[in-house]
Amino acid sequence: MNFAHASLAVVAGGAVLIAAGLYALQRLKVRRRVVRLPAAMLWRQVVRDAPPRVLARRFRYLWAYLLSLAIALSLWLAAAGPQPGATQDARMQVFYLDASAWMTAGDDFADARRALLADVAAVPAAAREVRLGDLHDSPLLLPGEPLALLARRLDGVRAEAHPSAFGRWMADQRPRDGAGLVVHYYGAAQVARRAAAQLPPQVELIPAHLAAPLAGNRGIVNLGVAPAGSGRWDRVDVLVETVAAGMPAVAPDGLGFALDGKQWRPSAVRALGPGRLLLQDVAAAGGELRVELRDGDDFGADDSAGIRLPQRQRIKVALGEGVPQAVRDLVAVDPALEQVAAAQAQVLVRLQESAQEPGRPALVLTRASSQPSAFVFAAAQDEQRELADNLQQLGLSQEQNAALAGQLGRAVGVDLVAAPQRSVAVWRELFEPPSGFVQSRAMPVFVSQSLRWLAQPPWWSPFAQAGQALPQPSGLQALSRHPALAARGLGDAVYLPAAGHYQLGGERLEVSLLDRGISLGVASAPPAAAATRPPRPLVTALAGHWATWLLLAAALLLALEWHLLQRGRMP
Repeated sequence: MNFAHASLAVVAGGAVLIAAGLYALQRLKVRRRVVRLPAAMLWRQVVRDAPPRVLARRFRYLWAYLLSLAIALSLWLAAAGPQPGATQDARMQVFYLDASAWMTAGDDFADARRALLADVAAVPAAAREVRLGDLHDSPLLLPGEPLALLARRLDGVRAEAHPSAFGRWMADQRPRDGAGLVVHYYGAAQVARRAAAQLPPQVELIPAHLAAPLAGNRGIVNLGVAPAGSGRWDRVDVLVETVAAGMPAVAPDGLGFALDGKQWRPSAVRALGPGRLLLQDVAAAGGELRVELRDGDDFGADDSAGIRLPQRQRIKVALGEGVPQAVRDLVAVDPALEQVAAAQAQVLVRLQESAQEPGRPALVLTRASSQPSAFVFAAAQDEQRELADNLQQLGLSQEQNAALAGQLGRAVGVDLVAAPQRSVAVWRELFEPPSGFVQSRAMPVFVSQSLRWLAQPPWWSPFAQAGQALPQPSGLQALSRHPALAARGLGDAVYLPAAGHYQLGGERLEVSLLDRGISLGVASAPPAAAATRPPRPLVTALAGHWATWLLLAAALLLALEWHLLQRGRMP
């Protein structure tokens, strides 16, 4: 037997002192007896010869003493916090309460918490540890801490909409003090099964309490944004995907949409297959688009999802005097570009000899004699490698440059130079006969993509899933990130912990659960080997609560003593 509030030596010493104190009190107790005197003058002599308290004579009322001792020792042991002694299994017992989206249905989390509290109480304080499966695998009870702290720390704790981290946490566990480790898991059967498939050496997993599967579930598992297939710069397409388990599939009219908190109806919806819808030509105005199931179910974590649409306005371009007509025609037909006066422009297109506009990126048309390479890109040092790897998206390739070199009779190359301000310098001769660049497919790609790169459109995330990293921009999009995001070293290193609203580097982000495994798994029956343990009877559940039993025994003994005292069978 171990004790939570005192050592075994202190408890034993206290018991000895209690027994000795009760013995002394029993010996000092007044002994009443009837003495008949023939005369009152003999009273003083009788008191002297037969005092009411005598220590040297025979000990009387043994059963009364034992009854009082049993009551006092029961109260003393209950105050010391008795706990079951360590068995042959000396391994550390770790209790893990999963607080992920798996446990958000109904009373799953509350039931698991009650089972946890009952099980932890039956393990010695020095051999137990309790962990909460939240975003940080927070410790709830460390070895040696009293059990009363656990219930207090669990007050107000709820499961949240994020994937379970139990598998990752379990993979990092190692035996402690060489005695092995036992992990008691309170959560979902599918999570326990995956973790059990890759157990570290000398680590045992016990599914202590597993949530019962739902009869059925439907949820949103995909919500992403991509540039509009129509080619409109200020529009995007939105993909919505749903799944169903044990229930009919979600019909297109079973989804509701809201934009910036107001009910919204998409103008064009295209079905891509079972459960997959494409919302076409949605305005890219930076709004928050939310999708939800019109008919909810018992698992609400996947019944709605949201995403922040990009802010894609037309790029304002100013054309200087002398700019070739081919460039002017391209700017006029490109839906992403809008020709404006120089004072309102984001990007300038000018000749080399024209007046410069400090602080504005520019596409500069130069003479071939002024620079050795046909294309010169100026960018920050940390952007040059990314730009070099994506020159083909600008319409530049070795085959294209070789063809231009043959037409112009000189080498055509690409240079990257470091500069605080983005700019592109290109030979003017490429837009004049006989280069043939104007008639090639590469020319409109080069001009359009160069102007987009120079304008540096606002950063946006096409997808935001809880428990995953923020998607890393690819290609030229990686060079259009928000400066605050780049300064903080964000990108694929940004972990999105749970569903909700976030502020990253000045950019608003909407994160949703979007987990196909969870949406389907909550309605799947657990494996037979990992079935939930049946509820324990009350007597079995209280078997480890020795303090409760001792207090109950003390109360019963007190009642017995009172009964005997009332009947005159105790002194």
